[in-house]
Amino acid sequence: MFRIVRFIALLIAFPIAAIALGEDQSPSSAGKGGGKTRPGPAAAEGEKQTPAEGAPLRDPSMLVRLVRSQALQDDLQLKREARQAIADLVAEVEYPLFQIRDYPAERKRDTLNQLSDKVENSLREKLTETEHARLKEIVLRAHGWPALLTPSRAEALRLTEAQISQIQQALSEPAPAEKEKATPVDARIQKLLTADQKSALAALVGKSFDFSKVPQLAAPAPELRDVTDWVNTQPLKLSDLRGRVVALHFFAFGCSNCVNNQPHYKDWHKRYAGKDVTVLGIHTPETARERDVENLRADAKTRGLEYPIAVDGKASNWTAWSNHMWPSVYLIDRRGYVRYWWYGELNWQGAEGEAWMRSRIDELLAEKE
Repeated sequence: MFRIVRFIALLIAFPIAAIALGEDQSPSSAGKGGGKTRPGPAAAEGEKQTPAEGAPLRDPSMLVRLVRSQALQDDLQLKREARQAIADLVAEVEYPLFQIRDYPAERKRDTLNQLSDKVENSLREKLTETEHARLKEIVLRAHGWPALLTPSRAEALRLTEAQISQIQQALSEPAPAEKEKATPVDARIQKLLTADQKSALAALVGKSFDFSKVPQLAAPAPELRDVTDWVNTQPLKLSDLRGRVVALHFFAFGCSNCVNNQPHYKDWHKRYAGKDVTVLGIHTPETARERDVENLRADAKTRGLEYPIAVDGKASNWTAWSNHMWPSVYLIDRRGYVRYWWYGELNWQGAEGEAWMRSRIDELLAEKE
């Protein structure tokens, strides 16, 4: 079964918009890919989801991403003990968040609520009142203009029903084409506010914060497990590859979409030879023919795949990564964190995903550990 799915640049993507002073922060990039799904809980684009009426999802992902960043911890002037407590908290919740990233809303609601409670309660306990108040300011900035429409914020700013409706309209309008001249959303919404409301908003969001210093991190890459065989290499561990950028892709050699991605993997393997990049295939078979390792070896030789391939005969790695599509490509940074990924064919219907992912490899290569 083939589906068009959304490629996700980050494990739990969210736009960051600084709202008080008109600072411009771009949302995560997005694209589309084609691929073959394995039965499982992940929801593809277009699948119907039915969240409980009046109960929006609570997702602590943005808060976790913010508090793990040194930039925020420096802004809050946290002491060593508080920084260590946050590191322990992040380590406890980041992998569960990674695992449920693509689950349908109702399947992950309970887990998100539990993780949200854990994160929020821990931060209230570990931070001083001053630190927590500043954190709330930064979080409000991160949520952007939509945060004004929550009942508590609208009441605090004394927004009228007409203003709320106009803000909703401004937020719902599609972004203009680059060549078109249009008033930015920030400016349009600012014009809707009175002087008193602007002052109240400035007090709510506090001083500016540089969100560009918040790294795009998802979670530590799950270590390889239960690998039943290897092709083109001796056994490897992801921990052995610290200090290198890893392009890890799930595939099955009988999957046509996977075959269409292989020229890109081969190019990366050759292009980055001698540099700190490893291309690593994870072969999770579906058919009896694919389960025969000798067939895999023959196919890899025929297609000229010279990079390491782990045989995921028990689908243990597929499960650990909560992967749900052949092919899927993940980029792991030098510290072992999953930073970007793409589901499906990289250049599906002109998506130019190969060029985008290659530019991300260059970005990660340029980073220091």
